[in-house]
Amino acid sequence: MATCSRGWGRRCPESTGPVCVCACGGANHGNPAARTGSAPVRTGSYPSGTSGTSGPGSTSSSSTEPHDGEIVPTETKDWLDTVLDDRDAFYETLQELGLNEEAISEDLKLLDVMPKPGVVLKSADVWKHFHNTRLITFVEPSARYDVSWSLRDLLKVWLGLRKYVVENSTLEPVNIPLFKLHSPKVPGSKTSYIESQTDVASGAWSVTVAGTGMGKTKSFGVKYTNQFDSTDGDCKLIYVPITVKIELVATYEGKKFIGRGLRTEVILKPGKFNKGITSRPEAECAGKLRPTADDSEEFDYSTDRSTAVHKGSWTGTWEENLEGKLGLTAFNLGAEIKTAISRTQEISIAFELPAGHKYKLRQLRPERGISWEVQ
Repeated sequence: MATCSRGWGRRCPESTGPVCVCACGGANHGNPAARTGSAPVRTGSYPSGTSGTSGPGSTSSSSTEPHDGEIVPTETKDWLDTVLDDRDAFYETLQELGLNEEAISEDLKLLDVMPKPGVVLKSADVWKHFHNTRLITFVEPSARYDVSWSLRDLLKVWLGLRKYVVENSTLEPVNIPLFKLHSPKVPGSKTSYIESQTDVASGAWSVTVAGTGMGKTKSFGVKYTNQFDSTDGDCKLIYVPITVKIELVATYEGKKFIGRGLRTEVILKPGKFNKGITSRPEAECAGKLRPTADDSEEFDYSTDRSTAVHKGSWTGTWEENLEGKLGLTAFNLGAEIKTAISRTQEISIAFELPAGHKYKLRQLRPERGISWEVQ
């Protein structure tokens, strides 16, 4: 976090609380929580220890190298559209907002008697089934006002009758891990990650970050134009930097307070970014390996006693969706953000291997990446 005594240059365009950008580029100087040490802290995890990845601007002993990448937004989903056919997800959202058990129980009972997704009710039917609920303050029973109501319509009205007050907010930089790049621990070795040329406008990576506490779920593509390198046994993490907006929300029914929790969602900034790779402990590039021969390849130069450096290439595919979780803590409350990452094209790896050794290249699992063994 940068420090500055010149004051704030402007407010963030999407700010609903005292979140500002300082004239010198520092973030959240106007946030009381940030000044008192209550700024967000990440506590969750990705596979094989990648939870420790620090975002740009946060403290870390890792070095960050400049590389060109681009974020391309592809889809935004309202929270209601993600929970309509998932009762557990609906319940989880209410818990994230910190609603009391009485309010949550009332909401679940109403959900259980509402029409299923794809089914609609007329106003008269809504009045008949829900006349003893708060919905009667909005639905006109008269036939001349008879309109169709879907599950989404009814839930939006039901939950919209409450008051949601944003008491505080802040922005948190987060790195979403995409790929781990490793090279053999031999002086003079080198491994390079090269993006395949793609005709897909949104890029070769697809990332979805779910909102919490009624925050929106957003998907975006990521593409890189630079080559990424690892040398002499370095473990590198290729990532995409994003910003998460965290709001402290209090919920009321009339004047009655019924809960307080966190609402989070990604603030996407379409366009170029210039930080996408960082050094990680070597142990992180020795994760679980898929035990099939198809995912490994050997290069035996152990009998070559020359000073030659052998060059080659390898192409890998990762077809499965990789799901992860990231824990954030702000304003003395916690939120767990879910992510899903998929790879839409092959990954090309070029390598340079000094003579005198036998090498084995393997795909890292469950996360995406490669690992080298030297014999």
